[in-house]
Amino acid sequence: VSTQSKWGIRFQFMALTLRLLIAASLLCFVLLLYFQSQALANIGSHLNQGTVFLREESVHPLTFDRSNIVWHASNVSRLERYQLMDQNGTTIWFTGLSGSGKSSLASSLELLLSKMGRKVYILDGDNLRHGLNRDLGFSSAHRKESVRRVAETARLFAEIGRAS
Repeated sequence: VSTQSKWGIRFQFMALTLRLLIAASLLCFVLLLYFQSQALANIGSHLNQGTVFLREESVHPLTFDRSNIVWHASNVSRLERYQLMDQNGTTIWFTGLSGSGKSSLASSLELLLSKMGRKVYILDGDNLRHGLNRDLGFSSAHRKESVRRVAETARLFAEIGRAS
């Protein structure tokens, strides 16, 4: 078998693997949405409890007194928000190496879900570095801080009933 045909076979195999991965990811997400929509009627009081995220050492150490910062609870419950949005909040986080197709996959999924009538938004890492994470570089500490900020933003989106 020639070298050229070996590369052709490898390329076809990689393309098929990528298609299967995308199809499996979309199927998992559609099933997740289906089961969440089925559970919407059964959501209990546990939705009114906050989500806890473990925070590691911050890139920007807190140098002020936090004792006067008070959480202000909303008068609209998470269940009421979900009912207003006609969907549960969901976060799907694609991870992988740079250039591996995370943004392309997210864009395709966004289009598919939008056509299904879902309210979605992509929190793309590169796009967030133009605003929310503008002050961060690519050191280990900065990457951890970036993940913390994006996770908090995604949590807020999910709390209002938006898929991100």
